[in-house]
Amino acid sequence: MVTSEEIDIAYKYPFSEEAKNVISEKGPKQIEYKYLELGKDRVEAAMNKKQSYFKIELENVKLGYIISYIYARMLVSASSNASLIKSFAAGEAKRSGMALRDEPASVIMRMAAQLSYNVSSTNSDEFIVSFTEYLMKAPKSENFALVNMKLKNGFVILDRSELSKVLEHSVYLKVLTGLPIPKGQLPKEVVDYYASSKIKLPESAIKPSTFSQGSTWVDKVLATPIPDVRHRTVNLVLAPYLVNVKGMGVEEATELIKKYIEECKQLNPNTDVSETYIRYQCNYAKNKGMRPLSLVKARELLGEYVDLGKQEKRISQNVQTKEQK
Repeated sequence: MVTSEEIDIAYKYPFSEEAKNVISEKGPKQIEYKYLELGKDRVEAAMNKKQSYFKIELENVKLGYIISYIYARMLVSASSNASLIKSFAAGEAKRSGMALRDEPASVIMRMAAQLSYNVSSTNSDEFIVSFTEYLMKAPKSENFALVNMKLKNGFVILDRSELSKVLEHSVYLKVLTGLPIPKGQLPKEVVDYYASSKIKLPESAIKPSTFSQGSTWVDKVLATPIPDVRHRTVNLVLAPYLVNVKGMGVEEATELIKKYIEECKQLNPNTDVSETYIRYQCNYAKNKGMRPLSLVKARELLGEYVDLGKQEKRISQNVQTKEQK
């Protein structure tokens, strides 16, 4: 039986192991409309950058909020919109980061461990991370550059606020894990609710692209899994586009492409496009300043996979074939 402490942790950190335990024991066994509404509110708060942490004492209110996270994940997956998914993940990360700043050191280190971050504490307000760990996982921005941090004997020394911000980035990547959920795995009630919910997409998803005209087709490829030519799509299109056009860091781009490949494997599991390969291509694209193929050149090399309509038709045929089997 889950404890009040586990419910409190799950409320603050819905990506946590505690949250999984709470959902397993207390979650609804079928889709419920009230949680769809709560999930929609959660998505819109994140999308409008109004996602925030506030202290709640009532256990049943906490439980509703915990469950709404699962529904929110399904709703953003039903959208198949990368900007909406990223806005949701960023909002959730911000909320967890706010909660972390007020936690005792023991809870901060517990959450860090669940985020695969090896953190130690010297006192309640000072934490240490090895150089290697920090360089691999810290946000790729000037504010977190190693030269701007307090260093001692091979370790980075972080205060509570700094560590919360560093872990916020890891929460963002954690929330993105498994998103989007393939539409074939979503309950029909969720898909229908999203279609009628009128959730407004983030401005970044609807305003005209500020990049060259040939760049916009790549977003269509990212939104639609493909069953073939995935190596060339990664190294000639996706890696240079995300790193050098969208301006993503290598880790963020790697994570996004990795999730895209997982979706592609739903259509055809035969691929050896590994995380190592993806990260190498992202690093290579960044170091060389590579730009993605033009739309014309991409059509020559990748054929129908740059045409959204043909992709969707082929995917539909693959799904029908699987169902017939």
